[in-house]
Amino acid sequence: MSRCSECKSRDLRKVRVNHLRLVGTLEFRGTVPAFRCGSCGMLFYDGPGLVAFDRNVAKKLALAGVATGEALKFMRKMLGMRAGELAYLLRLTPEAISRMETGRTPADLRTVALLSAMVLEKLRGDRATRDRLEAMAKIEAVREERIESYRHRIKKLPPGPERDRHQEALRDWLTMGPKRRESLAELYMAARD
Repeated sequence: MSRCSECKSRDLRKVRVNHLRLVGTLEFRGTVPAFRCGSCGMLFYDGPGLVAFDRNVAKKLALAGVATGEALKFMRKMLGMRAGELAYLLRLTPEAISRMETGRTPADLRTVALLSAMVLEKLRGDRATRDRLEAMAKIEAVREERIESYRHRIKKLPPGPERDRHQEALRDWLTMGPKRRESLAELYMAARD
C-alpha cells in the first residue's frame, strides 16, 4: 500500500493493532499488522497479517477439538473448501454439513477429528489426511458404480434361478463385511461375462 485511499496521503505508518475474531461465542484476541495514515488517521489492515491471525484461530479450534457449528465452518473455510467438497470427502451430504454448521444437528466426533486433522496438516504444509480421504472417496465412487453396473446386468438376465442367485449374491455383498465381499466378487466377475 502506497497511499491512503481516503485522503491520498503517502504518510502511511506500520502499526500493530488489537484484533478480535469471534467464532460463535468464542473470542480470539491478538495483534495484527496494519497501516495508519499520518494525515487522516485511517486504519488499513494488512491482508497477510489477518490471514495469519485466522490460521492461528483455526489451529486453536482444531487442537481443542471445538465441535460447534461455527467452528466447523470457520475451519472448513480456512481450508478453502466448499461444504459440498467436505461432504464428498466425509461421505456425507452437503445438507448434513449445513445442519452441523448451523447447529441444527451436533457434529459427530469423526467429522470434528478429520476436519481438525486436515487443518493442522495444512498449517504444517501437509495433506496426508485429505489425500487419504480423497482416495477413499474415489474408491467408494468406483464401488458404487460397479454395484450399479452389476444391478443393471442382473436386470438383463432372464427370470429364473441364475438371476435369483445373482440378486441374492448382491444383497449379501451389500450387507456383508469386506472378507465375504472378496469371495462374492467372483460372482460379480461371472455376471460380467
